Amino acid sequence: MDSAQTIFSRKNHQQLIILMFMARRFVVFFGLFYLCVAHPHGRAQADTAASKKSLIPELKLPDGVPLEVSGGLNASATLPGMGTKSAKDALDFITNDLPDLGLKFKEKVKKEKARMKKNRLARTEYEGVSMQKMAIVVGSAVIEFHVLKKYAEPNPYAPEVFWYDPAGRQISKSVMKDPAKVLLLHGPYKRYRDDLLEEEGFYAVGAKDGRWEKYNPKNGHLIEKSYWEQGFPADSRFVYYDSAHAKIKEVYPVQFGKKKGTFYGFYEGGQLMERGNFDNEQKIGTWIEYYAVKQRQKKVTQHRPHWYDDVEMHVEKEWDEKGKLIYERPKPKSTN
Repeated sequence: MDSAQTIFSRKNHQQLIILMFMARRFVVFFGLFYLCVAHPHGRAQADTAASKKSLIPELKLPDGVPLEVSGGLNASATLPGMGTKSAKDALDFITNDLPDLGLKFKEKVKKEKARMKKNRLARTEYEGVSMQKMAIVVGSAVIEFHVLKKYAEPNPYAPEVFWYDPAGRQISKSVMKDPAKVLLLHGPYKRYRDDLLEEEGFYAVGAKDGRWEKYNPKNGHLIEKSYWEQGFPADSRFVYYDSAHAKIKEVYPVQFGKKKGTFYGFYEGGQLMERGNFDNEQKIGTWIEYYAVKQRQKKVTQHRPHWYDDVEMHVEKEWDEKGKLIYERPKPKSTN
């Protein structure tokens, strides 16, 4: 019986030693993998054995026999940093804890790679579309901006589309006569004056997008903040012609829950139908209606100058589809 116990004990010891030796290889392998892949700055340190072992001091095992084993059937093992443990506890550590450690390590490496990729793409892409950085000087201002590497059609509903003319070295939002000769703004935009940031934001295929901020050029204090989505204020309320929300009918500007800002109405084909301003839920100022064909002006209507004014609206001018003036409001007679 004693002989059988001795044989079993030796086999148990040998299996435990082999398992611990494999554990050491396992941990050192992932340590080197972290240095060489997940942590590029540590590659130079991987050339020395001392730096390899410093990765996992709590699991570092001495050269030669990796642990002390004693006892018979109730064998115990002395693990670095863990004190004396039973053979069963040591075996549980190798078979349960180490695999969990490996999974956590892989997850950390995955997150680190994703973070590095995101930072890298942020310098070359915006919203998944490639861009390139440019800069111009306009008077005392320096403008840093990005443009599309390859032309893409802007949002047909965007009220303003910004583009850069390489020949004239200027940014414009007027109608593009030759899209092949201009570059649509796309990505981060910053304007500096006297080395102080004056305005920053983003463009998406020529239209304002994301968060925009303006600063006082004298002290750098934030004076205005707004949010945009494809050329429209982010809080705007959209009305569509179709259930698929592909054809916009009306865009109501909303600020703090009330209509305030520029309103846009569109024909089903996407042409501008009407444009004007709201303030505190009231129409104010000049409103213009357009024909779908050639976007000729159809009617100009004048509303109250301010939302609190008690003034009746009136039509100023009206044209037919050919552009002929068919009505003009008589000018008030002079009292002199």
